[in-house]
Amino acid sequence: MMRAWMARNLGSITLVALSALFLIVLCWNRIVVDVPSGSVGVLWLRFLGGTVPNYYFSSGTKIIAPWDRIFLYDARLRNITERLDVITRDGLSATIGVTASYFVRRRTVGQLHEVFGPDYEKTLLAPVLAVEVRNAASNMDAEDLYRANVDKLGEKIAQSVVHGLTEEDRGVDAPDGLLNLTGVFIGPIVLPPKVVESIEAKLREQQEALRADYTIELERQESRRKVIEAEGIRQFQQIISAGISENYLRWKGIDATLQLARSNNAKVVVIGGGPGGLPLILDGADRTLAPTLERALKGDTQAAPGEPSPPLRPGLPAPPTP
Repeated sequence: MMRAWMARNLGSITLVALSALFLIVLCWNRIVVDVPSGSVGVLWLRFLGGTVPNYYFSSGTKIIAPWDRIFLYDARLRNITERLDVITRDGLSATIGVTASYFVRRRTVGQLHEVFGPDYEKTLLAPVLAVEVRNAASNMDAEDLYRANVDKLGEKIAQSVVHGLTEEDRGVDAPDGLLNLTGVFIGPIVLPPKVVESIEAKLREQQEALRADYTIELERQESRRKVIEAEGIRQFQQIISAGISENYLRWKGIDATLQLARSNNAKVVVIGGGPGGLPLILDGADRTLAPTLERALKGDTQAAPGEPSPPLRPGLPAPPTP
């Protein structure tokens, strides 16, 4: 019976099939949608409530009804760069370059599309970034801004931007925010030329003052060192002078003379020459004086056979004990 019906309506069936095939070919790009790698898709249903907020398509080929749509969002790391005119706390104008790096949160991309749309950078991120940068600059003087650590300033602004994005997300079921901010980078900071010249002159003067203070401190420490050194020398001299007598010095002189008499390099040595001195004349070629001097140091004033008379004054005291 089915065959008979198909035979009777073959023309109509063929027409419908050709029409359907034509529609599929015509709407192929609306039915088969490719979500590129690194992107996510937001599904929009024309007859079933519009945007699906808590669902997203991952990368790949998707098939949807031709009357529905898929909106694509880049899920890779993105950057937004702005140059903002700001006013410092002391009323001076400046220009700050700022770059924010962020990711789109995949699980909330549907809400991002529904609330802010594809231009979310202009409607959400850029305004919050501008507000927080201007707030930070308004709390700083021009000199503070000129000397600011851009890394720390960027971290501070990033924390404020995250808080600001969360405030903007109120009414959206996204406790962590719709965007994952990874960092804010500051630079360059441009101040008026006259302001820069004034700040640099002040910094040079400060460095000169610091250098002068450093030089003064070095001189002060050197003065202390010399005082300590002089005190040590004075104490050393007091200790030495208290333990050295005239007899001890005379003994050390005779001992040194004996050592010179034994030396092969000694030629002529004259020591003393007055009362209390050591009237000795030693000739390095005459080795007989050395044993004579040794006997004299031991207190023996008698010369041995073949030796010259002792070259010491009568009454020379025995070698003292130091």
